[in-house]
Amino acid sequence: MSVVSIKKDELKKRGYRDLEHWLETDNHIYIGRNLSFYVKGAHKSKWANPFSIRKYGREECLKKYEEYIINNDALRSQLCELKGKILGCWCHPEPCHGDILITLLNN
Repeated sequence: MSVVSIKKDELKKRGYRDLEHWLETDNHIYIGRNLSFYVKGAHKSKWANPFSIRKYGREECLKKYEEYIINNDALRSQLCELKGKILGCWCHPEPCHGDILITLLNN
């Protein structure tokens, strides 16, 4: 399990045309917000971070996300579906909520 950047230039380096092409691979999961009005395939994921970096800053945003997942029984019980998957997010390689998901799954 890992997190990768799904910015178009990063996807092209990996041999993908765009996000939709990347998502055609079964073990790839988009974990971001709904940006489908800008990027085809970027539909809101249940794993999206509901906390804004602009409002809270990256560090606080990630702390809030970890608490959010830990306290959300439905999502916490579904973490196992991420096992072995490659998570795609816009903020990677910066610290990312995808890193939180990996940590929670591995603990």
